[in-house]
Amino acid sequence: MSLLFIANWWSSLSSLKQAFWSMAIISTLLLGIYFILRQFDIYQSSSEPQPSKRRIGSYAVLLFFFMLGWSSALFLTSNNWAWILAIGSAAGFITVWLTHKSGGPAAPASKAPGDYLTTTGEVLQSIPPHRNGFGKVHLNHRSAPYEMEAITAGKEIPRGAPVRVVSVIDSRVVLVEPIEQNERYPGQRK
Repeated sequence: MSLLFIANWWSSLSSLKQAFWSMAIISTLLLGIYFILRQFDIYQSSSEPQPSKRRIGSYAVLLFFFMLGWSSALFLTSNNWAWILAIGSAAGFITVWLTHKSGGPAAPASKAPGDYLTTTGEVLQSIPPHRNGFGKVHLNHRSAPYEMEAITAGKEIPRGAPVRVVSVIDSRVVLVEPIEQNERYPGQRK
C-alpha cells in the first residue's frame, strides 16, 4: 500500500521537483556509502590525492549536492524556481566552505610509518644518487600518502622505476632501493 502511495506522490510532482528530490535522495545514499567506506578504510586516498594545497574532492561535491537537493526540496512549495535554486546553491556552498575551513571529514587512522618497510612502489620524481637529494615515490600501501619523499643510498633511480622501501627516515621520507626488472613484487604493473 505504501509503495502505491509513493508512486502516486512521485508521479504528481513536476519534473523539476522530481529532479530535486532525486538529487537529495541519491546524494544522501552516496554520502552514506562514502562515510561507511571511510570508516572501514576501504575508500583510500590513492584515488583522491591529499596534496598540501587542498582541492575540492568527491566529499565536497557530494556534500554540495546533498545540501542543494535537500534545501531545494524543503522550499519546493514556492513556485519561484530561481529563488529555490539560489537558496539551495547558497546552502551547498556555505556547507562546503565551512567543511573546508574545519579541515574536512576525519581521516581514518593511519598506520605507523614503520609499516612501510618492504612496501613497494613507483618513482614519481627521479631520486638523486647517494642521499644527495630527495625524489618522490608512490607506495602501494593502503595507509601511505599519495606521494612521499624518498632518498636512495645507491645510484640515481629514474622516474617510473619500481622501488622497495628499506628504511623509514621519518613520517614523510623513506629510503628506497630499485627492484630488479626480473624480480616480481606485489602490485606490479605489467
